Amino acid sequence: MQKTKMSSKGQVIIPKNLRDIYKWEIGQELAIIDTGDGILLKPAQLFKETKLEQVVGILRYSGKPITLEEMEGAIINELWRKMTSVDTNVIVRFLKADDRTQFAKAKSLFAREIIYITTTVLLETEWVLRYACKFNPLEIIEAFESLFGLANVVVEDQLLVQNAHQWHKSEPDFADALHLSKSQAINKFATFDKSLIKAGKKVTGFQFEEPK
Repeated sequence: MQKTKMSSKGQVIIPKNLRDIYKWEIGQELAIIDTGDGILLKPAQLFKETKLEQVVGILRYSGKPITLEEMEGAIINELWRKMTSVDTNVIVRFLKADDRTQFAKAKSLFAREIIYITTTVLLETEWVLRYACKFNPLEIIEAFESLFGLANVVVEDQLLVQNAHQWHKSEPDFADALHLSKSQAINKFATFDKSLIKAGKKVTGFQFEEPK
């Protein structure tokens, strides 16, 4: 758990790592919500406030009511129909461009498809680039940021991966950062790895402990 102090004017400082995670820049407007046992800060509403009467039935539809099953089926079918999940070697070829034939095929795939990247493939890619290809962490971070910036790339658990990516910039190994990010709902992390405990305390509010 991170702490801050309130000034005589009622001002508090939000830790930088949290501002970075949520991408809160100078001038960010925040809504202050009283939860009963504390205060919750969240970005203020971005859209113009409307009333119920203005929204209900705004889309006139005269056809037969569709079922919940039909709604869910349409969403799933359309989403997954347009996506192609890729293996580690496809991403490595796409980023490295070292095998001309496979690079051309990987580039063509990325150019025409919506690409889905699982967290396991992302983790394997980081290992291959760091240990087999000998790229340093900063080079890999920059490559991943460019990859994630492609409009047609969808990453599994995108917010969790984004958190892990930001934490990895500061201290932890990417795999460790991903472990921590995926454990955020738990808030307690047990490990024998003292370096992970030290690094994790710098970027998260987790309670770390060594098993006894």
